Amino acid sequence: MHILHLILFGISLRAYSVVTATGSRTVARNDITDNVYNLTRSKRFSKSAYACAESLCKSQLQLDLRTHSFGFFYNAAVTIGGEDFELNIDTGSHVTWVAATDFTCSDDKGKDVLPQEKCRSGRLFNPNKPAFQPVGQNDLIGYGDGSFASGEKGKVRLGIGGNTIKQTIIAADHVSVKNDGICSGVLGLSYPTEMAFGRKEEKSTSVLYTLFQNTSIPPILSLTLNRYSIHDPTRSAGILAFGGIPSIPTNKHWVQTPIVPHTTGIGMYSINIDGITIMPPSRPSRKSPTKQGRQNDGLHIQSRLTMVIDSGATAITLPSEIVSHFASLFLPPAYYDESAKLYRVLCNALPAQISIQIAGTTYPIAREDLILHDYANGANTCFISIQPSHHGSLMLGQPWLKSVLVAFDMRGAAWTHRKAHRKAHRTALGLVRIASRPKY
Repeated sequence: MHILHLILFGISLRAYSVVTATGSRTVARNDITDNVYNLTRSKRFSKSAYACAESLCKSQLQLDLRTHSFGFFYNAAVTIGGEDFELNIDTGSHVTWVAATDFTCSDDKGKDVLPQEKCRSGRLFNPNKPAFQPVGQNDLIGYGDGSFASGEKGKVRLGIGGNTIKQTIIAADHVSVKNDGICSGVLGLSYPTEMAFGRKEEKSTSVLYTLFQNTSIPPILSLTLNRYSIHDPTRSAGILAFGGIPSIPTNKHWVQTPIVPHTTGIGMYSINIDGITIMPPSRPSRKSPTKQGRQNDGLHIQSRLTMVIDSGATAITLPSEIVSHFASLFLPPAYYDESAKLYRVLCNALPAQISIQIAGTTYPIAREDLILHDYANGANTCFISIQPSHHGSLMLGQPWLKSVLVAFDMRGAAWTHRKAHRKAHRTALGLVRIASRPKY
């Protein structure tokens, strides 16, 4: 799989959604692969182990994530209609879809039909079984890199962390998204935009909306990712929790910042950051004249940029001029690959340093997460994990999510229709709570 596609697929901006009426059904094939992935559910946690944000330690539902393709996909094991699947977790969209048995694989323009195996889907879902109840509509979900999935919408029993809900999903019969060979689709984990902004037509497609109708589960989504280890590829890839915060080691210092509406109107976890600090590697680098705002090639940008927390984004994306300076400080410098539209670097290069300031707190990106291997194009091919934004939106992707525990606290969000928690500030969309992790 081309690494550029991995990066841009992760930038899961929903470019468009088209819903049409349909009266037809697809014809199933009998080539479903037999990959079975079981859910895991953890016990309730003791608050005494580690400090949590306020009283949120008790997570109601918890899943251990899996990762494949050298850590570029983070998947959750779910059940759909009683069958086991892995879906790529996506906090950048609220739409959930699974590839259907007879799906057509195509290029991102939808013109050239490709062999089905080129889309690298895992187990396929049969929408002709009684477990899938069509609602008489087709839907299309598009992503920022031009990839898409489309098909019939229907209700199905979706199992997450031992809890089963009746959920509307897309049984995709036309797919251009390239998966990891095990993942079968996407688990949309963003909030329902239309509910947040007064539009109700899409609430049925939001897993969070459906799940949080159960008032015993507080409207809180927590997430942390673990770094992929080629020496231990079977270890947990992270934790996804609904209803609270898992008790894992943090620095016990929690900050909070409001979720702000995205400029596109799409439901994503956008937050304002305070600034970015870039420094050269710890080893002495080439000398350069001192300029205002720079010292020894260091650069501090104090600007309230708006960034989207996106679990599907392989890279952190920033304005091109910032990334250009950051790339130039690597030893040797990273270089821009015009054909791939990304910065590549020698795999043994010494990386520059970068940190993100949020709510007065600095979050450095670990050195180990700044150079990523492009195994699809050769073991000695690498790219940097900070890339320029080609679509306008700035992303806090997987490299940042590996160093923090994030809780999307929507107890005070208007779309939940619940009374605000006594310690939760009521906002239109809710709050993001963040704590650093010492090990991951």
